[in-house]
Amino acid sequence: MSVQEQEVTKLRKTVLELTDVTSAIGDAKSIRFRKFTGQLREGDVVQVKLEGHHDPHDLLMLILGLVSPISGNIHFAGNGWLDMHYRQHYHMRSQIGRVFAGPAWIQSLTVGENIQLAQLHHGIEKTMIADQIEKWTQRLSGRHVAAVQRSLTQRPNFVDVPILQICQLVRAVCNHPRLLLLDRPLRFLMQELHRDFFSVIDELTGLGASVLWFSSGNEELGLKLSGQLSQWSITDDVLQSSEVTLKT
Repeated sequence: MSVQEQEVTKLRKTVLELTDVTSAIGDAKSIRFRKFTGQLREGDVVQVKLEGHHDPHDLLMLILGLVSPISGNIHFAGNGWLDMHYRQHYHMRSQIGRVFAGPAWIQSLTVGENIQLAQLHHGIEKTMIADQIEKWTQRLSGRHVAAVQRSLTQRPNFVDVPILQICQLVRAVCNHPRLLLLDRPLRFLMQELHRDFFSVIDELTGLGASVLWFSSGNEELGLKLSGQLSQWSITDDVLQSSEVTLKT
């Protein structure tokens, strides 16, 4: 990285910062922190390549402040999760979008109600939610816009998995998050829509969002994303703090 690039990097604000974080030992699928230190700045995409047995759920719960580490600190947008400012935490989580690898819907609600609930929970106005859903449906659905719009009135169990995955992406990017936590987002996404999704990621990171992307081992994000890309590795189910820059 040139001196000029280093100076530009310093000017970008830190979105997510982990300092000497150690997590509890989970089950055989869990990824753990052990004295982990790392950060994501505005515009960064950090890729973590998963082996087949890995599940980052426990690790993501820590990053979201829903579980506390054994030791160390996690800060999002300059604020920590370990204090008692629950109203602040509520606002912080409203700026984080997430894509789940598996089912992540309340089955008694329609898909549209699920998406709205996530936004209403964080105090977003209904009219703004509707505008955001329409905007991102148009951006992410390609020729499947009508099918996605129909799915918003249906319960998740009655929606085909590839259409439901588009709805997951729409839910994650509504409200222009500062941080995106992506757990194998391409897993059920139709190949024809990959370019649209990468375009949206480029747009959001260009506006200052950062992305932590847990991917299947064969995904080469550097060939598809235009911005800054780095990689954290996993050794013996422990996330390694050494950061490898793949693309600047």
